[in-house]
Amino acid sequence: MRIGVGADRGDGTNRAQARGGSGIASTVASARVLVSGGVFSTNACVLGKVYVDCNGNRVQDAGEPGIPGVRLYFEDGTNLTTDENGNYSICGLRPVTHALKVDPASLPSGSRLVTLSSRNAGNGDSLFVDLKDGELHRADFAEGSCTNKVMEQVTLRRAHGAVLAPLAPPVADHIGVDFESPAAGSAPACPATAPHAGGENCPVNPP
Repeated sequence: MRIGVGADRGDGTNRAQARGGSGIASTVASARVLVSGGVFSTNACVLGKVYVDCNGNRVQDAGEPGIPGVRLYFEDGTNLTTDENGNYSICGLRPVTHALKVDPASLPSGSRLVTLSSRNAGNGDSLFVDLKDGELHRADFAEGSCTNKVMEQVTLRRAHGAVLAPLAPPVADHIGVDFESPAAGSAPACPATAPHAGGENCPVNPP
């Protein structure tokens, strides 16, 4: 039996009859088949990539790598993380409009996501995903700054291979979008443990 497009819309009955060279025919044999699940499900799939778009043409070209370790969230809290090539995918979603957002804390420091379509929700880090029955839907995100700082972090992430979770931030830096910088000349934070040698801005705790 071969199941084709639209097979779930019939009565599901498979019929067969044998005919001989003299025109004699056998009785018709039939069996009813229930077609469900898999590609015949009403649930939809979303796949996509988070990548660096250096030339601003809104597509990934040669030399524009995917970004590993980026976490994405749906409106119900469902989340997933991009692999070593910046790819992600998820199935079993209801065929309705979903909201998908990139967690900025999982991006390379200094990243700036750009809008790729009218379905971006006001900025490049969120997207409305309109799903239909059984659809395979593409949803990409692009980092548009392409600075040396961002590219160095992307290269480091890709060198680690398979990614199971966003990478931990380095000691002297952080992972995420820089919305604002500390005031110039602000004093460094004092150590939280005691005792410590205070220095100019930190008092000395008694033993």
